[in-house]
Amino acid sequence: MLLLTTTFFSCIDNSLPDLSECTASGSLEKSDLEIKLLGTWEWQFTVCCPESTDGMLKNSIENAGTKITFYDDGTGMKEEKSGTTDFSWTLKTTDFNYYGIETDPTVFLTSGRLFICGDQLLANDSYRDGADKYFKKIKDGYIKPK
Repeated sequence: MLLLTTTFFSCIDNSLPDLSECTASGSLEKSDLEIKLLGTWEWQFTVCCPESTDGMLKNSIENAGTKITFYDDGTGMKEEKSGTTDFSWTLKTTDFNYYGIETDPTVFLTSGRLFICGDQLLANDSYRDGADKYFKKIKDGYIKPK
């Protein structure tokens, strides 16, 4: 058990922002979290322990410039180098009373527990061996343009 704990914690980079201390989705009402989510978020970086340096570099190149917008009508738009994808979204309870973003079609960059702190968003999936995806808000609240 000690070896497992040491291995797990050795992957954690203490210089990363600790968004769980600010506004964990588990401490907010769903409606409050939906309001904080509205707007455009630009992908900053992804952290995943199993990834090699090459994997992180490839990930950075692929996701650089990706923007995800959440509109107040439950729709959204993902803009990336390869084009634009529209999706529908809702907040759902994941586990431990946290919320996550459910999208259709699936937007993998938003999978995991949701943490928002000011203009930073974390889609936290490392608790179940996934990746943590960090975003910065570049535009606040949105009503879908007609």
